Amino acid sequence: IADAPCEVLLSTTGRAVRVDLGDGAEPLHMRRRSKHDAIRSRITTTSRSEFGAITSGGRLVRMTAVDLPSVPANAIQLAAGAKITEYLALTTKERILGFVSLDAEAPIALGTRQGVV
Repeated sequence: IADAPCEVLLSTTGRAVRVDLGDGAEPLHMRRRSKHDAIRSRITTTSRSEFGAITSGGRLVRMTAVDLPSVPANAIQLAAGAKITEYLALTTKERILGFVSLDAEAPIALGTRQGVV
């Protein structure tokens, strides 16, 4: 799989998909979603670049978009995604809060209820 532009989406139910944008394509403008198909997090990256998954335990877990299932840009169904817990080693009470791009120059800061940063 070539290193191509894509978007990575995380649903509120914990499913993640990769949407390949193709050469020169703009990021997706989402149409109205069904009420059970809500997006928790969305980043624009490339298929071979690393991005981070922020957990409720205050950890950043690195992964690549190429590992996730791909869905067509014209018919995005988050239910077709894979459970993100199948890709990441999380503790029993830990969950994914969102994705962050690791290509950005901006720093990443996270504060938790117990003060872990």
